[in-house]
Amino acid sequence: MPVFTSLLEKNAVEEKGMTDYLTEFLDKLLQDTPSGGILLAGYFNQLDLGSLCSRFSLRKLVHAPTRGLNVLGQILTNMPELFNPVKHLPPLGRGRITNVYLCRPNYRLN
Repeated sequence: MPVFTSLLEKNAVEEKGMTDYLTEFLDKLLQDTPSGGILLAGYFNQLDLGSLCSRFSLRKLVHAPTRGLNVLGQILTNMPELFNPVKHLPPLGRGRITNVYLCRPNYRLN
């Protein structure tokens, strides 16, 4: 099963809404490989991920706040069973956003 991954930056979607951009991006990737794995990471603050998660069967892996009481950084996947729970690490330097560490998959390739 191929795994598609992307680290999203705000500049990549200047002309489109983020939800529209992500929907088109994932639709194109899954055209050739409908059963492909998806792993998206980025800052999705103020974005309603409900429709995107429903359409592509994505699950949120970050459940604890990453800044104050808010979850700003998020990891989305359609294969959550393959990963250990996300670990939260302290901010770097004077930063105020915690770092999120996605642990290695729970399986071994033969």
